[in-house]
Amino acid sequence: MTNSVVDQAERLRRPAGIRSLTLGDTRVSYVPDGAVRLPPRGWLPDTTEEAWIANPDYLDDSGHLVASIGGLLVEHGDRALLIDAGFGPQSLPPDPGTPRGDIHGGALLDSLAELGRRPEEIEAVAFTHLHPDHLGWAWHPAPGSDRPAFAHADHLVSEAEWAGRDLMAAHGMAEEIAALAPHVRTVTEGQEIFPGCGSGSPPVTRPVTPSTSSPRAGGG
Repeated sequence: MTNSVVDQAERLRRPAGIRSLTLGDTRVSYVPDGAVRLPPRGWLPDTTEEAWIANPDYLDDSGHLVASIGGLLVEHGDRALLIDAGFGPQSLPPDPGTPRGDIHGGALLDSLAELGRRPEEIEAVAFTHLHPDHLGWAWHPAPGSDRPAFAHADHLVSEAEWAGRDLMAAHGMAEEIAALAPHVRTVTEGQEIFPGCGSGSPPVTRPVTPSTSSPRAGGG
């Protein structure tokens, strides 16, 4: 087996690291925060046990799929936008009522530092949707502080997503919604929120909220 095949198999079994690419005058970097383990047949119920036995490279040593959690740093000159804010400095055990294994975050601020950015340099945080693994550092206090790391920044949320905030609060996210509310600025589909980055509408189904829009990066 070649080294490239070995490396690819290893990448499937571990959380993603920092990666960057340049699109014209814009640099986009993945900012790791943590990961979640997913029982393969719980997450993909139409698969069979035999299929996973035949494809063990997709699973970690505990027999789970590994899904990375983090955000995207979008930089244009001196300006910086963060898309999604990870899970935050917390961890949870597996939830037996859902197809979710253990989940943890906490690395996003350190990852930003590796990319040469301080939280106060982020002018806005845009959210693809308002699920807990996208909101973490937007409402958890930063280390050594009683305020979230991005409390100074606008929190950009699609109008459709924010319209469902009462439903999300009723589903156990009242604390998160209350923390976000003072900073939220809603955006409409197609609105440019940052150079090279606008609000779009990917075909994603979200069971808790009626969201239809999310940020997308482009070359212009």
